[in-house]
Amino acid sequence: MISATTLILAALLDYLVGDPWGWLHPVQVMGWVIDLWSKLTWKYLSHPIARKISGIGLFLVLVVGSGFGSWLFLHILRDIEPLVAQILEIILLASCLAGRSLRRAAQDVLEPLTMGDIEE
Repeated sequence: MISATTLILAALLDYLVGDPWGWLHPVQVMGWVIDLWSKLTWKYLSHPIARKISGIGLFLVLVVGSGFGSWLFLHILRDIEPLVAQILEIILLASCLAGRSLRRAAQDVLEPLTMGDIEE
């Protein structure tokens, strides 16, 4: 269970630091998994129902797998080193919020648009 303190600290960390550019982000890894999974699905599965089942499998691997894997890792770490687990939980949650990074990405798109540079 995430405490209010953890949530507040994660939001503060996201607001102050955001996701540093150049660091590996979990969404990048998920993108790689989706890309590989899609290529294999299109290569080996031709029936539409098989592809839909593959999509359900992809959902389970990404969402359930990453959620349960993170929970299990933090649960085990909490028994070994509670403070490190708390800090890691704050960092992971801040990465999930990603408000600062999303705002920065939106500004990168909006600035050329407001200048009339649609191609940029």
